[in-house]
Formats: sequence, structure tokens, C-alpha cells
Amino acid sequence: MEARRAVALSRRGAPWVALPPSAGLQPDGRAIDEQYLDEHTRVLGELSVNIVGCQYYAGVVHAGEMAGLVREPSNPYDKNAIRVENLGGTKVGHIKRAQAAALAPLLDERSAAAPRAEISIPREPTNMYEVLAVLKVVGLPAHAPAIEAHLRTHNLQLHQSYLGKREARAAAAVARAAPAASQAEVVSLPPGWERAVDPSTGRMYYFHRRSSQRSWEPPTEAQRQIAIAVGGGAGSGARSVVKVDAAKSQEELDALFEKELAGQASISTAKAAEALRGSVVLPSLLAHQLQARACDFMDGHHARSHRAQQLQAAISCAVIMP
Repeated sequence: MEARRAVALSRRGAPWVALPPSAGLQPDGRAIDEQYLDEHTRVLGELSVNIVGCQYYAGVVHAGEMAGLVREPSNPYDKNAIRVENLGGTKVGHIKRAQAAALAPLLDERSAAAPRAEISIPREPTNMYEVLAVLKVVGLPAHAPAIEAHLRTHNLQLHQSYLGKREARAAAAVARAAPAASQAEVVSLPPGWERAVDPSTGRMYYFHRRSSQRSWEPPTEAQRQIAIAVGGGAGSGARSVVKVDAAKSQEELDALFEKELAGQASISTAKAAEALRGSVVLPSLLAHQLQARACDFMDGHHARSHRAQQLQAAISCAVIMP
């Protein structure tokens, strides 16, 4: 019951409570200093605020400029008053009364870990009475829930909030992980292959330790054969490893080149790729070795280099495609 009441209060909002002395300490017990704040402070969100009473003061602001905020607790008209000054220190106006009531407790906080407010002018003012500004709330992420709850008591909602972005990232990670987990239950991997989840994207990927192959998709037949050829282990009931010496592989590759180059004027890349995938060359030679053999062969066929390049494209296709 108490837990549900606390959640309901958090959703409605709760007044700001001054930070305790312990808030000014780092996790290791040392006092919070400038270096700690530089490393851990984040923008917790933004608010659109209004600078009013501008007609009474000499200060002006322009689009793209920053401005300063100064509390006026002794202001006879409003104890929550927040004065706005331009970069030259000249008074421009005050934050609108209702908004100042929400922001004053945050600006009055004296803890070393206190949040701060940065204000800027997004566009050129259009009248002499009121100026629209954007206020960024900056502070330690640990205080974000209390700040948002306090602002809700004044019907203010942070835009681009730190908590909102964190929840969105978590939801996206869960959404990405769900299909991966489902896929992991269905896909049966060949011997030597393993699956894992990439921490930066939440996606499932597949890898073979011995051959150093990695893939976002389940291993193809070509990848399985390469893994077997480099000693990935066939396991019980798997295909036997066919050992092919390099000379025989090169002879077969050269024969394939000769056959295709002696054919029609235009080489069929699909046909060459299919022939290469079905040959003994692919399991025994890796991609860079196939490309090297293609380049060697092209050196001796300058007159037909265009067709040789087409065939090299077919080799790349055969290596990449399943």
C-alpha cells in the first residue's frame, strides 16, 4: 500500500525538498568538486519560459544569446522573483511569476550538488513587453526524478528530459532484444558456432571462434564450410572435413577462370558465382585469397581485362552471398 502511494505521489508531483548534506558527497565519501561535476553533470531537460516586464528596463537580448538569472528573495512584489540580465549585466526583466515559483526552490539550493539553470534566447524578440526564452535544467542524474516531480506540482513538464530519453533507450533495447531472443530459440547452430547479444545495439549476432567469422544473421552454408575447413570441428554426425591442398585449389580456380573467359563476350556473374559456390575452392580459400588469385589471373589477360573484372565481381558475390 505504501509503495503504491509513493508511486502515485511521484506521478502527481512532489514539492522540492532541500538536498541533505550527504548529497554533496561523491560515492566514495569525498566532497563533490568541480571536476566531479564536469564529469557527471547532464542536461536534465528544457523548459520554455517567459521574460516579462521588459518595457521597464534598459537591457535587451538577441537571438542566440545567453542570459543570467539572479534570485530576488527580498523583492517586495514576489518573494520568488527571478531577475534576468543580459551578457552586459543589464536588467532585462523577470521570469513570469508562475514559472518563477517553480524555479526559485531549485535556484535557492545551496548544496554543492545543486541543479542550475541556463537560459538562452532562441529567436529575436518581437515586442517590448515579453521575450520567449529556453531554460535548461542542468544537474546530476540522481536528482532528476525529484526535479521532475517538483516541476509537476507547478504543471510544468521538462522537454527532452534525461529520464524520458533513458526510458526510451531502455524500451528500444527491450524491443530489439525480444526478436533476438525469439530467434535464438528457433535457430539451431552448426558445431563451432555460438550466439551472443551485442551490448551497444541489443541485437543477436553469431560468431565462430576458430575462423573469426561474425554475422548478424545465422551462419550460411558457405560460412559453415569455411569454418569446417579451418578446423571448426564437425562434431557428431556432421560432415567430414575435406582437406584440399593449395595447388589443387588454385588449379581449379584457374580452370574456372579459363572456362568463363573463353565463353561469351559478356560473363554471367550469376553463373560464375554459382560455379564458385559449388566448387571445392570456396571451403579451402578465404575471401582475400580468392581476390588475390583473381588479380594474378587478370595480370595475364590484359586484353580481356573487362571480362576479368566482371568475373572478379562474381567471386565477391560468391563469397558474400549464401
